[in-house]
Amino acid sequence: MAQRHDIDIVITQQGEVHLEVKGVKGTKCMDLTKDIEEELGIVIEQEKKSEYYQQENQTEINISTGT
Repeated sequence: MAQRHDIDIVITQQGEVHLEVKGVKGTKCMDLTKDIEEELGIVIEQEKKSEYYQQENQTEINISTGT
């Protein structure tokens, strides 16, 4: 089952754009916002939430050959 990822985008009256990624652990959040940031222009500040420092969910598959 695919995981849900949310990106909240807020544009202030001053024209500042704030992005917040929800539902993502580890550095994957940076990949999700990369294209948006490139289109918007210069990134002035980045604040990493505690989820950034958590380990990403990984799937482990063990295969037994039956021997």
